[in-house]
Amino acid sequence: ICKGYTLNGLTQYVAIISGILFVGLLTWQLYQAKRHLGKIMHIFSYLLNYGLVAALDTSILNSKSAAAMTNKGYRVLPKIWLWYEKRSGALECHFKIEKLAGSYEEDLDHVAELVSSTMGDHYKVVSKAIDESDSWFEITCGLVDTDMRFVPKTIADFKVNPHEIKLMNNLIISMDKLPHLALFGSTGSRKTTVLLTILAEVIGQADCFFINGKQEFDPLKTFYPADHFATEPQDVIEMLKHLLYLRKKREKTLNEVIKKRGVMGLTARDIGLKPVYVFIDEYASVKARFDKPKELEKLMLQALMTFRSSGIYILYSSQSPSTQVLSNQMRSQFSTYILLGTANADTQRMVFDQVATSGTVPVGSGFYLEKTAQMPTAQRFEVPDTHKYNLNTLEVLKEIYKKGRNTYGRSIRRKSIQIKR
Repeated sequence: ICKGYTLNGLTQYVAIISGILFVGLLTWQLYQAKRHLGKIMHIFSYLLNYGLVAALDTSILNSKSAAAMTNKGYRVLPKIWLWYEKRSGALECHFKIEKLAGSYEEDLDHVAELVSSTMGDHYKVVSKAIDESDSWFEITCGLVDTDMRFVPKTIADFKVNPHEIKLMNNLIISMDKLPHLALFGSTGSRKTTVLLTILAEVIGQADCFFINGKQEFDPLKTFYPADHFATEPQDVIEMLKHLLYLRKKREKTLNEVIKKRGVMGLTARDIGLKPVYVFIDEYASVKARFDKPKELEKLMLQALMTFRSSGIYILYSSQSPSTQVLSNQMRSQFSTYILLGTANADTQRMVFDQVATSGTVPVGSGFYLEKTAQMPTAQRFEVPDTHKYNLNTLEVLKEIYKKGRNTYGRSIRRKSIQIKR
């Protein structure tokens, strides 16, 4: 059959041709792998981690990608190479992603964001570029520096001076020197985790007040005084007026001690006054409840400008740094700014007056800036991890509050006696 070949002969012929094609295709693929991956070990790394390639393909398919990835109703997926490699003792994951026809330099940020989301919380994009041939996006991911992240193991790890807050292992903010903190980040960026960490550090040693835009702090009412919470407009106004009155009383006490000691420049911390923390959560939601928010803005500005020396510290949280929510005059009164998650250049400028990064950051990370000469540019920030050892529960906060109130209360009473003497 078929020019003298029997069926068995034809089968053998087809098998030989198929084998030759298979070997040819395999050789071509190995050549391409060696060409783009460089080392034999990188090829093994690529094969072992091919699941990441498939996951990134899925992310690209699910994304609203640029027109370059779409052609006449079907998607064109770029070729993706990846490998793991240790450099300077640190593990890095390298991506080489084909730059399809019609892609532009600005598409690099979009691709880097997809890579970051595919890699998850443990990795961050540390570099991104277009190669010299203008044919490939080159993106490198490194492990998140867990040495920076504050991971309390027991309640005792929360104990710092009540005028100080620990947010990272290398970041303890003295609120008497750098009063007021502004925290920005979209939904899911873990703003609440940061606020609850601060609360765990001070709740038993300071008076805490809550202007509670979305009522996320309401569960604390089961053990904390209910009059320390305000959500409705009239309650918010009354709380701010109370705090301004409290500031006058504290300043009077401070001035009396200064006259008695004959020492200028003393602060509330120096004379042992109990610190006061004002948690303002989702200020935009608070402001939206007001028909005429002018009184709110007036009291807020007054509080931000006058609380500094009296040991009353504002912790402000909002999704947006827009000036429609918080005016530039009020924003300038904060000493520390934190922006969580990936944000565009305009948002970064509104927070820091500069662009911190042109790339993406993983969930649970961001940047911070303090108003000091030693920090001219924004630095990397890692959200504390209170979940790992189950220190993020209401019962833990209740226990810290009871223990701190007893021990710190005795300390305050001793200092008050010394001041009177």
